[in-house]
Amino acid sequence: MKENVLPTLIFLCLLLLFPEKILSTESIEMQLNSIRTALVAGATEMSFNHVTQKNLYDLIDGGAEVYIRAGLIKGFHQKLKKDSALVLEIMVMQMKNSRKADKLQKNQKGSNADCGSLTQVPDVFFCHEEASGGVFSVSSFDNYYVELTIWGKTSKKTGAALTEKTLSKIYHAISKGS
Repeated sequence: MKENVLPTLIFLCLLLLFPEKILSTESIEMQLNSIRTALVAGATEMSFNHVTQKNLYDLIDGGAEVYIRAGLIKGFHQKLKKDSALVLEIMVMQMKNSRKADKLQKNQKGSNADCGSLTQVPDVFFCHEEASGGVFSVSSFDNYYVELTIWGKTSKKTGAALTEKTLSKIYHAISKGS
């Protein structure tokens, strides 16, 4: 019994001094993996990259500093092939807090963006706009910021439906992990 007391005390001291280091790294990874798994269902993964402050400059040609200043902790960048005509490019980033994720969403949405709430989750908002050859959307859930670009021939209605379906998958994966 006495031999178990010292390791427990050390763990509790470390937990008090560095709670984010002990608890969050594993839970962040589990939550990000849960999101990735939910997104891959029904699609073919073309590429996947972990996103950190260090490698973001390699993944984004210019503009990485915006995400780092906004409080990026960790995330992923993924490309999925949905069918023969559509490619989804998804970037999910965990930010330091929900306020920073919301602020980044507001700053990154285009001036011509249509904003609304998810049908299945009315308290979650997203903004999307037609981009050259596709649809670009931004959203935030809790302390996660999400960018979704759908490339390929798609109508505005189909693009909006696929955006909503994809963002709902991400939202539900985050909700299960919370």
